Amino acid sequence: MHKNLKRNFFVVLIISFLAIIFIIRNDFTQIIKLLSNINLIIIIPIILIIAYNLIDAIFFKYAFSKKIKYSLIDAIKAQQIGSFFTIIDPFSSSGQFVQTYVFKKQGIKYQDSLSILMLSFISYQATLVIFTIFLLFFAQGINPHPAILLLIIIGYIVNVVVIIVLLLAILYDKKRDIVIKKIITFLGKIKILKDYESKITNLQDWFQSFESEFKKIMKNKKLLVIRLMIDFIKMIIYFSIMYFIALSLNLSIHIDQFIYCFVLTAFAFIVSSVIPLPGGAGATELSIVSLFYPLFTISTTSVMILYRLITCYLPMIIGFIILAKSKEFKE
Repeated sequence: MHKNLKRNFFVVLIISFLAIIFIIRNDFTQIIKLLSNINLIIIIPIILIIAYNLIDAIFFKYAFSKKIKYSLIDAIKAQQIGSFFTIIDPFSSSGQFVQTYVFKKQGIKYQDSLSILMLSFISYQATLVIFTIFLLFFAQGINPHPAILLLIIIGYIVNVVVIIVLLLAILYDKKRDIVIKKIITFLGKIKILKDYESKITNLQDWFQSFESEFKKIMKNKKLLVIRLMIDFIKMIIYFSIMYFIALSLNLSIHIDQFIYCFVLTAFAFIVSSVIPLPGGAGATELSIVSLFYPLFTISTTSVMILYRLITCYLPMIIGFIILAKSKEFKE
C-alpha cells in the first residue's frame, strides 16, 4: 500500500486521539463509568452504519448489473475502498476517483462508472442541500456557538455553490472553457501550479465528460429517482445514529427529542464537511461537543466518542483492511 495512504490513515487516528484526550481530560472517570454501562441498544447504530454503507453497494450492483455480471461482493469492495479514501482525504474528494479505478479493474467500462459516480455525486449534493434546508424549520431553540454557527453557514454556502457552479458549467460550456483557461493560467503565472497548460486541457476535458454524462443521467430518470431516494434514506439513517447512541448509554432522552438530536447531527456533519482535515479529525469531535452539550451535558463526550467510533473509525478500519488485501493497490 502506498506510504501516503498509511500516513493519512494514522494522521486521522492521531489527530482524533489527541482531540479526544483534550476533551476528556477533566471528565475521564465519568466517561469511563458511562462507557462501561453500554446496553444492547448499541447494536442499532452499528446496524445503521452498516446499512448506510451497504445501500450504496446495492445501488452499484443494480446499476452495473445491466451492463455486466456484477456481484454484490465486488460492489461492497468498491464502496468500502471509496469510503476509506473519502475519510482520509482532507477534502473528501478522492473517494470517487479511486472507485473509478476499482470499477475498471472489476470489468466496468470507464464511461459507465463515470456516469454512475457523477449521478451519485450530483444526487448527494442536491439531497444534502434540500435536506438540510428543510431541517432549518426544526432548528428553533438551537443556539450554537458563534464559531460553529459560522462553519454551518459556510457549509451550506459551499454545498450550494458546488451545485450552482456545476450547473453553470454545463449550461455555458464556451464561457466555462474561457474561465478555466484564465484561472489556471493566472495560477500558473504566479507559480501556484506547475505545467498549467496541460492542467487546462485536463480540466476542460473533465468538464466535457461531466457535461456528456450529465445529459445521459437526465435521460435515465428512473435511475436518477432511485439514487435521490437512496441518498434521502441514507441521510435519515446517518442523522439518526446519535439518538440511538444516547439510548445505548442509558441517558435520559425521550422520543420527542429525536428530531432535536437529528438536526444537531446534521449540523455537525456539515461542519466536518468544510474542515480540510482527514476525516474531519478534531473539528468533528469539537463541533459535536459544542452542539450537543446543552442536550447531554456531562455525558456529551461519551456520546461523541461512541459516535466517532461507529461512524468514522469502524468504516475506516474496515476500508483499510479491504484496501490492504487488494492486489490493485499493492506497491
